[in-house]
Amino acid sequence: MGAFNGQLFSNTMWLERKHNWTGLLIEANPDLCRQIDALKRHAWRLCACISNKLRKTKFIQSGAIGCIASECDNDHMKMIKSKQTISVPCFNMVEIINQIGVQHIDYFSLDVEGSEMIILESIRNELISGKIVVNIWSIEYRTWDGKKNVVKESFQKLQNLRIFFGNIGGYVEHSQLNNEHGDNRDGMALDVVFVRT
Repeated sequence: MGAFNGQLFSNTMWLERKHNWTGLLIEANPDLCRQIDALKRHAWRLCACISNKLRKTKFIQSGAIGCIASECDNDHMKMIKSKQTISVPCFNMVEIINQIGVQHIDYFSLDVEGSEMIILESIRNELISGKIVVNIWSIEYRTWDGKKNVVKESFQKLQNLRIFFGNIGGYVEHSQLNNEHGDNRDGMALDVVFVRT
């Protein structure tokens, strides 16, 4: 989720091309959705945001760093050059996976520029009940202001993710991921990986 253009920075294209993976790409920016469509990926594509409360929301279009307007923190806003805002539809994640007929997800990549906890909270009950099963999560948590990692904010996001997965149970933190020579200490890495036990 947070598919960008379906190719650059993709966590799933290699799985699709080398291992016949199929899945669901979700991106709120309609310009990027058109780029995904042009790639003819072997995956469903949804151009929307995920919410169990909203039916539409304001989205700031800004390439790879676009975000839901109400969720863009001050650090994230420092990076955004164009503040063009559009209205995008929102769908409930449970409705979406029921529509495509998939309740067991092998890999869930969550990179939505600050809205990660909103997405997770929207499916909390389904994860606890087993209505939705996810084997592996990779979740971006680093807060970047365009020049540097905002360590305190990044660390807090990581802690929130740890609390969430601790509360729902059935997951362990596997590792943290970074760029090639990055620092994988708490608050410094790019993504955290949780694995179902």
